[in-house]
Amino acid sequence: MNTFLHKYLVLFVCLWSAALGYAQLNTERITAIGRNALYFEDYVLSIQYFNQVIRLKPWLAEPYLYRAIAKIQLGDYKGAEDDCNKAIENNPFLPGAYYARGYVYGATGEFRKAEADFSEALVYAPENKTYLLLRADARAKNKEYDAALSDIDYLLKRDPNSPSLFFEKGAICMEKNDTLCALESFTNAIKGDSQNSANWSARGVVNMMLGNNEDALYDLSQAINLGSRWSGDYVNRGILYYHNHNYRDALADYDKAVEYDPSSVQCYYN
Repeated sequence: MNTFLHKYLVLFVCLWSAALGYAQLNTERITAIGRNALYFEDYVLSIQYFNQVIRLKPWLAEPYLYRAIAKIQLGDYKGAEDDCNKAIENNPFLPGAYYARGYVYGATGEFRKAEADFSEALVYAPENKTYLLLRADARAKNKEYDAALSDIDYLLKRDPNSPSLFFEKGAICMEKNDTLCALESFTNAIKGDSQNSANWSARGVVNMMLGNNEDALYDLSQAINLGSRWSGDYVNRGILYYHNHNYRDALADYDKAVEYDPSSVQCYYN
């Protein structure tokens, strides 16, 4: 629409009625209230506010994006996708809209589409860590492991001591069946954060796969001592105890695994 005519159309609508005009003049305030409700996880209320803004100014992109985010949190992925499409239609240069739609695609298992949207978001925000991480995850789901690792390595150049990035790298290496890469990555994650039980758990699993049973036993014990409540840690340590003929401790670990996860069938068979 011609910008000059558009301005006068908006002015006409604003003057159409005092009540409607007042609401339009305060769409920024309504949006701010909606975003505040979104922040405090009152998603239904936030949608009501964004509905008001969209009804008054349907050409804006951001209200559709914010409403999409609220719908994602409520599990309404179809509605969220529709809102993202509308946001992109209104503003094709809005990276958050591609990110949100990519998130929807990832949540619904459409990883090719997710990767494409995260890549598009990165065109407009090339240094965004979240977009890169999610693209790496989508690429890994698409079995594009080298491309996924390339994204992680790029982030590690910016933050070479990040334990969470090393953990992500280790997880991708595991999916790639590159156990040595995974072992190195999880070791670096432990160096960066030795109080995170997940880092020890992950390295323990890799050591089991490599046949490093004593190292695996140490890692899993560290995870459990740090308060891990993941039944898999107890199952895996129980297996190691069993192979060491330490049946009493093996049984104790299986019992603990069942306590945390009664559906842990492996414990009953062991």
